[in-house]
Amino acid sequence: MKNYFFAADAVRKARLAEAGIGFCDLDLDGVAGIVVEEEQIGRALEVLGARKEMETPSSLEGIVLLALRFEAGGINIPRNNTILVPKVAPKVVVEDSDNMESWVEVKPILQKYADMLGVDVFVKNPHGERSEVRSEAGKLFVRFWSVPENLSKTKYNSFFGINLGGGRQDGVKPSGNGVPLVTPEGTVVAEIHGDTLFVLFDLMCSPSSNKSGAAASLMDKIMELYVLLQKSPEEREVIRKKMAEESHKKSREQYVAECSRRFEKTVQGTKEAAKKGREDIARLQQELARRIRETQGAERKLSQIESLRSDQTASYGREFDSLAAVPGVEDVQVSDGVVKVFTEHIYITPDGCADTFDIGKFRMEIYTSGANGGIRFFNLTRQGTGGDYNTNHPHVKKNGSPCLGNISEMVPTLIGEYEYSAVAQIGLQYLKSVNTGDSAGKGIFNCWPKVEKNKEE
Repeated sequence: MKNYFFAADAVRKARLAEAGIGFCDLDLDGVAGIVVEEEQIGRALEVLGARKEMETPSSLEGIVLLALRFEAGGINIPRNNTILVPKVAPKVVVEDSDNMESWVEVKPILQKYADMLGVDVFVKNPHGERSEVRSEAGKLFVRFWSVPENLSKTKYNSFFGINLGGGRQDGVKPSGNGVPLVTPEGTVVAEIHGDTLFVLFDLMCSPSSNKSGAAASLMDKIMELYVLLQKSPEEREVIRKKMAEESHKKSREQYVAECSRRFEKTVQGTKEAAKKGREDIARLQQELARRIRETQGAERKLSQIESLRSDQTASYGREFDSLAAVPGVEDVQVSDGVVKVFTEHIYITPDGCADTFDIGKFRMEIYTSGANGGIRFFNLTRQGTGGDYNTNHPHVKKNGSPCLGNISEMVPTLIGEYEYSAVAQIGLQYLKSVNTGDSAGKGIFNCWPKVEKNKEE
């Protein structure tokens, strides 16, 4: 049975009470009114001299918003009497639909944040051209691949660790005059000018071509940063911590899933061995005794392995925690078979040298399959002035490949045993050292900046 809500003042309430019509007072969505049961609404409207204009679901289950028109002479209500009008949901509007391949992916994300912020969102893709700043209460204007001034075109590969797809993506450099939205890696992804959000790259094209969902993921990340900037400093800190916790939790889950995937592969292989054995028993009578023993052994092994599943999963989680807690590690991310370890700033003081050299922060990539030598290093904050070496690090090539020397066999062995925290510790020690006895190591003296003495002290 429905319950109807409508605005009612003291006069209307008194008239209903005189007629013996039951109601209860309610303040709904900022409107003071009353609730009348369905079986009495007809009589109530007759007493008040009113008729229904519109019925709309309310924010409370089982209660319907009722907009009324009061007839002259009903109970001496003025003709300009205020009618309860249902709230209109925020909308998302495309102002320019040309070359908007990813719109189907992105629109639900923008609608989510339009509802969250209570604003209408207007979207346009100026295709690398300047766009005017719009400021209008209750509206947010989103512009892709554009800035309002200081236009300078460039290319982008990825943001938030998400590949943009389709190779290097068209974009523009930050104008430098707006409020920047900065990714955790330190890259400006968008700017805010007034009520206009300028996204610096062409999000609406290539990401949809590989059906990866990259467009939706990137838009969600960008809008998270936008919402964060609308909060007070205290609220921002709470949200930032929550986002960091969620990111850490997600990386931990991905880490466990990655390790479990390899475990499941072992389980599946053992299952297949057992199945094949059973088939061979029926087909090869001469080898029956031998195959039965092999099959029974495989079945026992399968049972033993599966009994360890929960312990293995828990151990992978503990290994991730150990990896994240390694001194010198700031963050850990896991995706597509790669454990990405983000380091603190690296400084190197060569043996017998009084000077310390500023190398920078690194992203250490550990390949769970053992590919690419098992590990690579990429400098995130500065580049040396050397050639193939002394760009990322004195002993690391431009492609991130390190010259590991006598530890080259240790890394794949530890990876095979899932000892990623040990690999990270070896990697950190490697980044903090230099061999000035070879030509690449000597490059530290002329390819990398020294740390000023007063900064060291």
